[in-house]
This record gives sequence, structure tokens and C-alpha cells, in this order.
Amino acid sequence: SASPAAAHSEIRVPEDVPTLEQAIARARPGDTIALAAGTYQGGNVVPPAKHDITIRGADRNGVVLDGANRRGHGIVVHADGVSILNLSVHDFRLNGLYWEGADRYRASYVTVWNVGGYGIYAEDGERGVIDHMYVSGAADAAYYVGECKPCHATIAHVVARLSAVGYSGTNS
Repeated sequence: SASPAAAHSEIRVPEDVPTLEQAIARARPGDTIALAAGTYQGGNVVPPAKHDITIRGADRNGVVLDGANRRGHGIVVHADGVSILNLSVHDFRLNGLYWEGADRYRASYVTVWNVGGYGIYAEDGERGVIDHMYVSGAADAAYYVGECKPCHATIAHVVARLSAVGYSGTNS
């Protein structure tokens, strides 16, 4: 007999696993990673096989990815359908959140400050949503959506402050 489809699960950090990196490794498509209030290193990568997951902080101001001015990106996403919600990201040498070649991305209710590149960088993904965001102190654009054709991205209810550019849509 065929086994029923696996149920989607919630992986709690630090209750179930101690780090976001370990939660990403454990996640299966459809799972949610729930980050408790606290400070996390960031510098995490979501590989293509980890598609359709959600990374959700318990509190936008209380869940913080801190790059300590040493790590490159807060989170790099190479998987389709990844949502990052309700957290803050700061002091990364490159980008706060970076979707590279990933479609159906979502960044919502995220605060980014003091990054050496872009606050939110979405490259080569046709469909995405960036909303209810605040970016301050990005050395390049606060928001970037580009190198996509066609581009069906929505950017709504966002604030950009003290960044080189508010929005860049190169090759989109």
C-alpha cells in the first residue's frame, strides 16, 4: 500500500534544532522554520532541493540575523518558493537577503540595516513579492529586482532610507 504524503512540519529553532543552518538542512518542501526571539549569525544558504519552505521569525524586532560586519549575506536562497518573514537583518558585508535564480520568492515584514550591498536582492526569478519592508543603510540599492524576463514581481509598502538608491530594476 502507498504511504500517505508526508505532512508539512514546523521546525523550531532553538527548541528542535539549535541553529537556522541545521533547520534548513532538516527542512522538506512545505515545511516552516520558526525562529524564536534571539540573535542568530546569519550567513545561511537555502540550496535548490529545499524549495517551498518558509523561514519565519517570532518577532520582527526580536529575531535578528547579525553579520557582525564579517559574514557576506544574511540568507542566500537558491530554491524556488522560499518565503522569509518577520525578522531583522543587519551588518552583513554584502546583502541582507539574496535570492539567486530562485522563483516564487517572498520577503515580508523584514527590517534590514547597515549592509555593504543591497538590502533585498532578487536576481533571475520571474515571480516574487517584497512587501512591508524597511531597509536603511544599504551601500547599494535598498531593493533590487533584476535580470529577469519576464519579471512579475510586486514591491509594495516598503521604505528605503539612507541607502545609495531606493530601488534598482536592472535588466527587468
